[in-house]
Amino acid sequence: MLLMMSCEETSDPEVIIPMITLESSNTTSAVGSTISITVEIADFPSDFFAVSMRISFDSNRLTISADQSDWIGSVWSSSAIGFLEVESGLVYVSITQIAGTSDVSDDGTVLTFDLTAEQIGVASLDLIQSHLVFYDVDGAEITMSDLEIEGASITIE
Repeated sequence: MLLMMSCEETSDPEVIIPMITLESSNTTSAVGSTISITVEIADFPSDFFAVSMRISFDSNRLTISADQSDWIGSVWSSSAIGFLEVESGLVYVSITQIAGTSDVSDDGTVLTFDLTAEQIGVASLDLIQSHLVFYDVDGAEITMSDLEIEGASITIE
């Protein structure tokens, strides 16, 4: 009796890490120019129904108006509602689906807002991880221990 066994190595399945990133329409801008910032999500392990976040920014080099229009991103249903407030170098954001609509399940844009370049130098925008919370349809917090967060940097000339 002949028995053959293969010792062929099998590779581990690719690990997919969920990401949330701040993306700038321009990495270099002139003083007085308008820059669009988007918050993008990718590879989330579960659907969500709402999000709350804080974004810090260099308020000496950038200004952001709380009077944004059409700032809620494309991952939300058309009936989603949101709150955006700007205060002392922070953007406070909360967005939720309306009861009766489905959860967010796709990659894409969470929100978009415009800012103005005010002073020469390098300005950064960062999502504050301790204030980034996703919620399911029942209002329970969704925990993601492996979430990768990426900020944005803008050079103002």
